Amino acid sequence: MSEIYKLEGLEDLLRVMKALPEVVNKRIVKAGVRKAGSRLRTYMRRAAPKGEKGLLRMSITMRCMGNNKVQVGLITRQYYKVLDVGRKAYTRKDGTKVSASTGAWDTEGTGIAQTWARHKKEIADIMIQGMKIELFKEAGRMAVRGGYKRR
Repeated sequence: MSEIYKLEGLEDLLRVMKALPEVVNKRIVKAGVRKAGSRLRTYMRRAAPKGEKGLLRMSITMRCMGNNKVQVGLITRQYYKVLDVGRKAYTRKDGTKVSASTGAWDTEGTGIAQTWARHKKEIADIMIQGMKIELFKEAGRMAVRGGYKRR
């Protein structure tokens, strides 16, 4: 089941961005995506169980990828994903077979998927707001480069 959201201000933002150069558009989108990604990372860290040393929370990170993409979640220490999906069957070096987890996996999980489902509309709104802020900054920079002076 797909959900449809009405994102406030997106049409106006896209209309204004069409009039700007491509380089400026990339910077605007990059700033909005990074802002939203960092907020999502914070929400995911808060939702994750603390544990004894807090390593799961520290493992939830954000990585900026090319083409205005951000990856948020368990980028390092992927072994924590076993908390959500369970354990696969494997054989130890000494030949002992270890069975897969069966039935309900008795753990709280990482909470990453639930956090994304709960906050995705808010994250989209934060991304649009971050893009608007960067748009105004870029407009100011372009005005200064173009010779605008205060009177």
